[in-house]
Amino acid sequence: MTTAQYNKALETLGLSQGRAAKLMGLSIRTTNGYATGERKIPKLVQLYLELLIKNDKKENPRKQNTQRPRRNRLS
Repeated sequence: MTTAQYNKALETLGLSQGRAAKLMGLSIRTTNGYATGERKIPKLVQLYLELLIKNDKKENPRKQNTQRPRRNRLS
């Protein structure tokens, strides 16, 4: 899995670096290393993310975007 694929997987799942770290039992520093290319992404992490995406699509087949729109806090 490339860095771009890793970042796309997190985006698809609507996960932040911090949430991904908690979910996988890793440090934020480690997940940031994956996201920036400083660390090689282990095959187990790749398989786990692929499984989450596959299950998310089964549970939510019409779901296009997993991220909620951000509110403008100034209004």
